[in-house]
Amino acid sequence: MRFILLIVGCVALGAMSAGAIQAVYPQATETFAAVQGLRANWSDFRLSDLTPIGLVYRYVITRVTSGEPRVALHQEPLPSFKPIDLNNLNAGNKFDQRDLQKYIDAGFNRQVQETTRHMQDMSAWMRSPPAFRGPPPH
Repeated sequence: MRFILLIVGCVALGAMSAGAIQAVYPQATETFAAVQGLRANWSDFRLSDLTPIGLVYRYVITRVTSGEPRVALHQEPLPSFKPIDLNNLNAGNKFDQRDLQKYIDAGFNRQVQETTRHMQDMSAWMRSPPAFRGPPPH
């Protein structure tokens, strides 16, 4: 019973939408004539006409031979560049050599500490692998 009610509701909704379309877009004899004029000749249709390369080729041929002006793309003028002066690269940057050496030493000391810690982990794992918790160090 519900299925029949659903079918009746769908048919009624379709009829109302068709009536609304007729009210919004009135159908005249000119409309039917235009639709009839759009009918294709199926005897000339080949499935090979639907290949994308063929479609693109025919589109390009029709555009090239149409005689319409080409589309002009907007192009910006090229920017002008000055030559690079290698002597003037660090003109505004002045580094304090003591601070720079301090930062380099700090980075080097950190790397040495990490490597020492890693080697200690490796030696602890080599002495007793079951006692070492976690995966073996790489």
